[in-house]
Amino acid sequence: MLLFGLGLSCFLHLLFAVKPNEEQAAVLWSAGQETGDYSEWKGDGLGGQYNTGNGVTVLTAEKAHSGTHGLKLTVDAPPGAGNHATRNFRWGVKGIHSLPVDAYYSAWYYFPQSIKPTEFWNIFQWKTKISAAVINPTMVLNIDQRADGHMYVYLWDGIRSLNVGDAAIDLPLNQWIHIEAFYHHATDATGHVTFWQDGQQIIDVANVQTQWPSTDEDARQWSIDSYTNGLTPSAATIYVDDAVISTTRVGSGSTSDVNQEIDRISNAASWLTGHVAPGQIVSVLGTNIGPKPPVLLALDERGFVATELSGTRVLFDGVPAPLLYVSVDQVNAVVPYELAPGTSALVMVERLGQTSEPVSMPVVESNPALFTSDFSGQGQGVIFNQDGSLNATNNPAKKGSTVSIFATGEGQTNPPGVDGKLADSALPVPKLPVQVLIGGYEADVQYAGGAQGWIAGLLQINVRIPPSIPNGRHAVVLRIGAASSQPGVMITVW
Repeated sequence: MLLFGLGLSCFLHLLFAVKPNEEQAAVLWSAGQETGDYSEWKGDGLGGQYNTGNGVTVLTAEKAHSGTHGLKLTVDAPPGAGNHATRNFRWGVKGIHSLPVDAYYSAWYYFPQSIKPTEFWNIFQWKTKISAAVINPTMVLNIDQRADGHMYVYLWDGIRSLNVGDAAIDLPLNQWIHIEAFYHHATDATGHVTFWQDGQQIIDVANVQTQWPSTDEDARQWSIDSYTNGLTPSAATIYVDDAVISTTRVGSGSTSDVNQEIDRISNAASWLTGHVAPGQIVSVLGTNIGPKPPVLLALDERGFVATELSGTRVLFDGVPAPLLYVSVDQVNAVVPYELAPGTSALVMVERLGQTSEPVSMPVVESNPALFTSDFSGQGQGVIFNQDGSLNATNNPAKKGSTVSIFATGEGQTNPPGVDGKLADSALPVPKLPVQVLIGGYEADVQYAGGAQGWIAGLLQINVRIPPSIPNGRHAVVLRIGAASSQPGVMITVW
């Protein structure tokens, strides 16, 4: 079997339109709670939950801004009974301890009832870790209640111990509210904090100290809270979902800002559309469907390719697909193996809690397509000669030698395909028969199956060039079951 390291790696970087050392992604961290657990907050060791008194945060299906799960924060804090809190912290992003000097922070909140704090009720705050035993607040977003019973937020400066800004608008009840903030950390009077509520700027404070001096690697910290020293009524529940830390604003949540639209769903190798097969790599093209700049795949805690990347998911009949590449107008994903041929799947893109209109795609047993070197779906195929070099007009394959061809769309495999799994020693092979024609000559298929170390859905076919084939440039056709790959893919033989 021919397996290539560097060459295949370079090929995949080109396929997913990612260059090494690209600028950092807009979304640095996000939690949509759709993992079914609390792992997005603490799984990387850069966050966690801290409770005091009668306070706790739990995952819930009672309310969700997007998907099926959110966070439920509850406290029971009778006035005069001390502090009660539940706090959900982040103190790092993407494996880096401490938060960026400049970043945007946002989350969606749902308040079921109006509540009056005795003194303070904190829902969103930054702190500085001075030492292992000392973590001091810097800027804190609190809730208060007006004389007419409506709630609103105000910003408390924890360094100077004073109120530095009240929101002029109320917090509506029984609906999701988007709270966003920009935060510039500074240990001198050059800090800056801005808040938006549903896209409307409500607080802006500049030229202030926003961080305590510290040399701790976890110095800069942010949390989503329900933290108070007394409430009336004493029992309070709020819901939070779709928390994000980013380098740019993620939008107000209005339709004009974040409306997603799918234009086309294509085979990522051929760019042909019309149907999909289980395990097929697809390119979803559209508007506002991912971050800018683009982001490459990541592995989850299981070592599988993640189904959420920078706040973006692609859903096939509600099943999240492994994501290979996400950008503002293109998302590359792998069709879930759960889809049944002979049916149609509803495909949607979810971006930071907002979902596109569904697109119906017929599901077929196989939809093979060959990758090409310029990724147009035509011309020179991505084919490796027996010596590991890329086939080209000036680098032909020898007659009788073995070449490796790369494709997608083979359909279900044996053992059954597992979404997002990287191929290991038990390499999956297509359940349907595989045939390769080169210049009309049938080639001897020596291997067809997963590529070692790469995601399920990428197919490697090793074939022997027919010894009797004429010299020259020939068309390559891959047949899997009753379906054939796109025309116009070429190999040079000599």
